[in-house]
Amino acid sequence: MYATLLHTRAPKRDKLMSTESPGNWSQLDLHRLVGEAFRHPIVTEETRIVCENDVIRIEQNRVRNMALEEAGDAIRAVGASDSCYEAVVVPELVDGRLLLVGRYRYATDRWSVEFPRFAAQSSDEGWKHTAEVILSRDYGLASAKMSLLGAFHADAATLAVNTIVVLAAGCTQQKPLAFDPRVLVAGTVGAGPDELSHMLRQGEITCGVSLAALALYEVHKRR
Repeated sequence: MYATLLHTRAPKRDKLMSTESPGNWSQLDLHRLVGEAFRHPIVTEETRIVCENDVIRIEQNRVRNMALEEAGDAIRAVGASDSCYEAVVVPELVDGRLLLVGRYRYATDRWSVEFPRFAAQSSDEGWKHTAEVILSRDYGLASAKMSLLGAFHADAATLAVNTIVVLAAGCTQQKPLAFDPRVLVAGTVGAGPDELSHMLRQGEITCGVSLAALALYEVHKRR
């Protein structure tokens, strides 16, 4: 599958070398900085599918840098369809503590302390229904109220799938969580602010998706 090349001009060197702090940049500011015609500096010339399943597709594509007129390869992971998305749930217990799960991760070959996560496809029932079903089925949790905190890209360099962050407030444990070899979840731990701070300082929570969700949760609580 070949993509149509977008004809653009390279940005001026003084704009690229700007020392303006990125902290206050918006998307519009970025476009102004590099030039309106340079919104897509990398274009895809050929899409090559390495592997795919029902959730995600891994591509090793032939791309071109329009500023340098150089071609090369780039890895990208996208949803298997436009309706695919990732979700991370922040379970807030009735006593205010946050619930984390211990889950084995093959990529790192270690157990990870993280918030519940799942991949899904958009449906008529919506993200709220899906989150409720998975929390109950896989973690034995019931939530009094679900709300959407925001969204992010877990790795903008390679992963194109959007990740939403769901707050499950007023959670109660409906049944004890035992080790489940199907999803490789060993158990749960409830952590208050002090416990969370200690775990973060000790490097016990290293899941980037959970850290991003925690950041959005903290912003929500400060409102």
